[in-house]
Amino acid sequence: MSIEMEASSMWSEKLKNKQAIEEMFQNGSVPSLQEVLHNREQRVKLLATLLERYPEATALSIKCNIPGPIKNNDMIFSLFQHGMMEMENRLSEKGCKVLYKKVLNLKTGPEGFILVSADAFSVKLQSIQLEEQSWGRLLDVDIFYRKEGILQGVSRSELNYPNRKCLICDQEAKVCAARRVHSVTTLQDKIKEILLHTSDNL
Repeated sequence: MSIEMEASSMWSEKLKNKQAIEEMFQNGSVPSLQEVLHNREQRVKLLATLLERYPEATALSIKCNIPGPIKNNDMIFSLFQHGMMEMENRLSEKGCKVLYKKVLNLKTGPEGFILVSADAFSVKLQSIQLEEQSWGRLLDVDIFYRKEGILQGVSRSELNYPNRKCLICDQEAKVCAARRVHSVTTLQDKIKEILLHTSDNL
């Protein structure tokens, strides 16, 4: 069995365990704010270093969109692995050559980095399409490239797509997050609902 088939099988088995989904926020790693901020700095440094090494490449930074104190556990890491696999499949279908790949299983949450030989805007389109799937809403896929030696991100608006919507309402996700419109429990319940719906449609 290939690594991709094994990961897909593991994800399906995780989703079939509905009790595990219901209990997914009972245990897991809880990073401090300082650890989260440090990790953010390290992520930017790594992306800058990778694009110095591969200046013509496009970089993908893949994380899970998980609100609340618990940022990593078996279910979250399985979701991340499936997201990585799906993104890689999309890139492969478009003929994108993978130059580099790295996975970090951190206390602050799993992260993946992929560098491809492809146009940043076409890669962004693929990432948006993944994020618009039901369970794909639980992923954050950011796209970067190097312009005149400076790290640049690609926004949805540059492709005439609206900003991401909140999991709960029709407002922009960033607005709701900044104002803390929805409780952590409400957001976690929505995540479980999305995964349970995905499980029902396997």
